Amino acid sequence: MTARHWLPALGAAALIATAATADDPKGASGDPLPQGAKVRLGSTRMRVPTGWYSFALAADGRSLVTLSERGKVIAIDVTTGAVNGGPVPFVRPVRMELSADGTRGVTTGYGGPVVYDLATGTVKAKIDFVVPFGESSGLLSADGKVLALGGGKGANQKVRALVWDVEKNEKRAEVEVLQNQAANAVISGDGTVLATWGNHFKEFKPGAEPKPEEDHSRVAQFWDAASGAERGRYRVSGYAVSTVALAPDGKTAVVGSGDGGVYLVDTTNGALLRRLFGRSDQGNRVAFSKDGKRVAVGGADGTVQIYDPATGARVSRTGCPVGPLPYGGVRELKFTGAGTVTAWAVVNAAAVVWEVPSGRLLSPTGGHTGAVDSVAFTADGKTVLTAGNGAVLRWDPATGKQTGAVRLRAPGRAGDADALGARFGPGALTIRTGGSAPAVYETESGDQLFALRGPGDYNSESILCTDGRTLLVATRPGGPAPKAEPAAMRVPVWDTTTGIKLAELEPRFGTLVAAGTSPDRKTVVTLVGVRVGDTFKTDHFVTGWDLATGKNLGEVPVAPAPGQHVLVPAPDNTAALVATESGKLAVVDFVAGKVVREIDTERQVPTAVSPFSPDGKWFAVGSGSSGFGPKPAVRVYDWKSGKVVRTFRGHDTGIQSLAFSPDGKALASGSLDTTVLLWDISEK
Repeated sequence: MTARHWLPALGAAALIATAATADDPKGASGDPLPQGAKVRLGSTRMRVPTGWYSFALAADGRSLVTLSERGKVIAIDVTTGAVNGGPVPFVRPVRMELSADGTRGVTTGYGGPVVYDLATGTVKAKIDFVVPFGESSGLLSADGKVLALGGGKGANQKVRALVWDVEKNEKRAEVEVLQNQAANAVISGDGTVLATWGNHFKEFKPGAEPKPEEDHSRVAQFWDAASGAERGRYRVSGYAVSTVALAPDGKTAVVGSGDGGVYLVDTTNGALLRRLFGRSDQGNRVAFSKDGKRVAVGGADGTVQIYDPATGARVSRTGCPVGPLPYGGVRELKFTGAGTVTAWAVVNAAAVVWEVPSGRLLSPTGGHTGAVDSVAFTADGKTVLTAGNGAVLRWDPATGKQTGAVRLRAPGRAGDADALGARFGPGALTIRTGGSAPAVYETESGDQLFALRGPGDYNSESILCTDGRTLLVATRPGGPAPKAEPAAMRVPVWDTTTGIKLAELEPRFGTLVAAGTSPDRKTVVTLVGVRVGDTFKTDHFVTGWDLATGKNLGEVPVAPAPGQHVLVPAPDNTAALVATESGKLAVVDFVAGKVVREIDTERQVPTAVSPFSPDGKWFAVGSGSSGFGPKPAVRVYDWKSGKVVRTFRGHDTGIQSLAFSPDGKALASGSLDTTVLLWDISEK
């Protein structure tokens, strides 16, 4: 059964359907729990791993809206994350904009601009016109009856902009802009004035000084939307025009330069009325209120400033409630009241929506905002540690609640270190591979324990095994390349808890791709890529080593899956699991010198393989992608038989990390959907 709801943000006529709510068990975040899951860590609400490019903020600021391939409205409630109207499309390489009255929407992409009636999903206009992938390549007037389009560079054509009459589905005006690469365009609310700006490229002769007056990237032009006659132009002093907004009557424009310069301009002649002074790096987004009496200016860090355009006075300054934005800045600003603005931004896979000037966060928050790259249980099983997109978080596995975050502190650095490429091991250690040098941190305190190499040592490859203590360092000789590469390289193996060198390995000369230790730490297994002569081809070899003596136990040539360097040593100290280019898991017996069997992964390329369960009987494989192909799955295999003993499905996108609990009764899976699911694998 379906229920129909009014969506005020899209106008009184816009009806959308939403699926009835099932009585599914809920996690701590309120997200439904799939069958077999004990708890979910984090939330999938307000997360779109494939990107928010095709979403726009509705007129009342309550929903983020996109369209399906058939023009059906799909809206995400910004306060609850509930999706109305159907599943979110996988990837639509289009830009979405809404008219101010919420009756129409325009998409711009490879198929050309299309205007939809949001109440019925019918196409009102489809224009054969090349548009760039810009933030303002197509914008509608307030009533959706007039469309402004910025053009891209076509064959033997100069860059143009169009004014399109949506009601008649015909061109109203066409202008040739100054820029020679691409143009952005906006239309005033009443549809009378067009503004354009864009990208310009000019070659300079060697030694010639660039002339700012010839750089058309710095120019905004204003046009009569009916006749196409130019009314005026304004040149910013910054690097380039970043954005333009027109007052509802089109008589005034706010021009941002993205470097902090924001200018109020008379569109009738291009004259500067005043500069709006404020913070640096402001002006990547600007907007007028519906009555034209207020101007909102967004900055790169998420700060939003509101000005009185009549006096130039700053009325308010509001920071983003989740802290400074990492990149991209404010995505969109929309006045929802006389002096109230709704702003939104994208942080990794999550959308953050807040109110200005109150600073009130509207959207759900907490948990990871991007893929969970690593997951682990502490030794007592009472805490789960997760890492992804620079954050390390702690969770209670019994309740699913986040209990804290780990602030990684690097010596000589004022701010926190980023947990990029983190990996956990027993003893609650994490390896950081982002920034100046890889290092290991204590996850309880966040203090750095030791660095894996110096900041300037770029000739070494360091791999910390999943036991959290065994470190392999492969060092390439510096200086000019030798005429003939040596047959082998030296790889010392260190115990990072004692500082003792355990062994020195001599694998083939090449790239140390992956390494791991057996559960009892008697054996270390390496995967090395060796370039074939002067070609671009690379051969790979799996080699087993006695960790006590460094003795070579044998090697096997393999063809690993491209980009999936999965290597998991087995408990028997004679074999390892390797993900192959055929999409299967190969059991490589390095002592026997051959692949002894292949494990069928049901034609799904493994994206993650866990270490073995504490009793050595099972291992888990994660698979799946985002949108295309089979739904992501977690499969638990019996090591002896190679048969599947458990299958779980519940993540929306591919599995990135897997870990067994210390008692072997639970399995954690981290996903691109930003959450971790704890699965019940106890014997039944």
